[in-house]
Amino acid sequence: MLYSTLEKKRMVNLGIFLCKFRTNFGGFMKKFFVIVFALVFSLGSAISSTAPTPNKRVGSVSAIGKVQLRGVSLSTDGAMMFCGDRVRTFAKSYAKVLFVDGGSVELAPETEVRVLGLRDCEAERSLDLSFGRIGFSAKKAMVVSFGGYRFEVSSKSAGNMAVFASELGLRVVKGNITFRGPGDKKGVKISKGQERVLDLKNGQLLAPTYWSTRPVQE
Repeated sequence: MLYSTLEKKRMVNLGIFLCKFRTNFGGFMKKFFVIVFALVFSLGSAISSTAPTPNKRVGSVSAIGKVQLRGVSLSTDGAMMFCGDRVRTFAKSYAKVLFVDGGSVELAPETEVRVLGLRDCEAERSLDLSFGRIGFSAKKAMVVSFGGYRFEVSSKSAGNMAVFASELGLRVVKGNITFRGPGDKKGVKISKGQERVLDLKNGQLLAPTYWSTRPVQE
């Protein structure tokens, strides 16, 4: 059956429309995928730049009682600990983190710490205390942090730290520790045998009237 002139014009116009649609749609999809790829790539870069280096072994953990490593209860002593891992003790339980450099941290009951590291966990240790009480002995320099406060532990130093409701107590058993508040470049040096209490409400570091903590490393 022959098409009329009007029908032929309609078919030609329809063909032109479909060609333009495919061209515009294809261009739109290309732009869409380029944008999505760029967002995914930038997000991945941001995550990788802030996340701790994975699979960097920093030491091992031994436990007495209920202790969790990476949110899972420990079943054996000497479990390997990696950069970024969290260790938590519960009531009537204790844990000891032994670093590969020979330093150690003991966790009293109801305590949680996160082990990070400076320079990709290769050199100085960085320990983030979430809550509870710890005793630490550093073979090499390390940093113990709580909130925005830093306690820079010199090599061959040891001490105890305890977090209370509105205070943080520190006792230096051996060596010395430098305390730095947020934005504090000078710091305050605390030497062997000295005790200090940090008022968490105003950030003041004071000499204590009395506080006690366990465990004690000497």
